[in-house]
Amino acid sequence: MRSALVIGAGSYAVGDSFGHGVVLPSLIELVRAGKIADICIAVRSPRSPEFWSRVEGLKAEMGSDIEIREFVFTGLGDLEGLDLSNTAAFVCVPDTAHEEYLDFFVDNGVPTWVVKPLCGAGPAASKVAGKARRAAVPLWVDYHKRFDSSNRLLKEHVDSGAHGRMLLYSVQYSQPATIPLSDLKVWSSDVNVFQYLGCHYVDQVLFLHPESTPERVSATGLPGSLKSSGGPEYDIVHAVVDFRLASGALLRADFNIAWNDPAGATAKSHQRVEAQFEQGRVIADNKRRGFELWGNEKMDDINPYFFQLYADLDEPGIKRATGYGFGSIANFIDRMDDAASLESPLLPWAWNVLWVDAVIDGVRESIEAGGEWRSLKASL
Repeated sequence: MRSALVIGAGSYAVGDSFGHGVVLPSLIELVRAGKIADICIAVRSPRSPEFWSRVEGLKAEMGSDIEIREFVFTGLGDLEGLDLSNTAAFVCVPDTAHEEYLDFFVDNGVPTWVVKPLCGAGPAASKVAGKARRAAVPLWVDYHKRFDSSNRLLKEHVDSGAHGRMLLYSVQYSQPATIPLSDLKVWSSDVNVFQYLGCHYVDQVLFLHPESTPERVSATGLPGSLKSSGGPEYDIVHAVVDFRLASGALLRADFNIAWNDPAGATAKSHQRVEAQFEQGRVIADNKRRGFELWGNEKMDDINPYFFQLYADLDEPGIKRATGYGFGSIANFIDRMDDAASLESPLLPWAWNVLWVDAVIDGVRESIEAGGEWRSLKASL
């Protein structure tokens, strides 16, 4: 049984103004399930008493008495002071730092899970994924939407061929402008919203069509109010990506990705997918999952399938982690020591998702070139 080493303590790891994070409560759940031995959070500076009070509140909510250790480090060399021989790493740092951490853990043979995207840059992603592949070190990118029942159902429709070939894949994905201006303010200006959000749905095309190849991209950045408020340059990124299917046919994907929802939006994310086929259409509204919460101050559209802490039916007063956000982490833990799983094209191993970083590069280059088409390439 491996220990869990969490690098970073940001919103996805521990929580933000929208509630609990995903990584820490998932690991607490996996400790309780006997799949993780213990948890250590490695950070560049000591966490505040308020931080640890929040962690203790989470532990109490989940009925856990696990001691979560803190390890303060100033450089990667300090991490060698930890026992990495029986560790799984969870890298939860900004995209620009992914490469150095992933290099370090792959070099040390540590199975590693990393927040998406892999590196946010094609050459770095190819280098890291190639190294991990050659060394047979499990390197998993958290494209958790592969585990969403809605997307798996869509894949069933694609694979069945009942509607013919998919012709157009359209995505609307947006979050409130408050997110890059508050929860992600420290580093949100280093990325565009396509890199942060749109990468999920580029990966979805690769999940739906594992043999497909993105060939070219045209993208436009639409500025609004974010930059004047100290945030990223563009409120919206609109991108068109042409994929070549294994059959040789073309699939066009249209992405409307934004950080400009109002603060009073009824959900953290507005997500809608439409897939148009030769003889049909699939519409998946991934925000409106049918659970609405009406209150005096706000209405919420809650996605109960992504990540929730649900009351345990056997232990009153105790909550357990569940959902496809948890599922990504649990699947990584279950598969990281299974050599056969590394060969699955449907799991988000780094070598299966390289094209996402290539598309991110192409979007960035096309925006800078005023929307001109850019050819794409990726290799191990």
